[in-house]
Amino acid sequence: FVCRNCEAPLACVSDVVSRAFQGKLGRVYLLQRMVNVQLGPREDRAMITGLHVVADLHCRSCETLLGWKYLEAFDVLEQRYKEGRFAIEK
Repeated sequence: FVCRNCEAPLACVSDVVSRAFQGKLGRVYLLQRMVNVQLGPREDRAMITGLHVVADLHCRSCETLLGWKYLEAFDVLEQRYKEGRFAIEK
């Protein structure tokens, strides 16, 4: 995976946990590890799967918005597997 704007490397295919998510702009990949990214401030965000604490995820090189990082899942225990993982829209 590379940044769509500057082509900085972001993650390997082996870091993909799931391809089964749908976002506002299309398919969302859930990743266990990413590089060359920086996080925005923490915020509560209501999502289809419940309330989550997330931080927007930006390319460290060009600051393009890439997706978000799940910091906490509140509503449903089965959503806890997302905590600490990254979501990027393809």
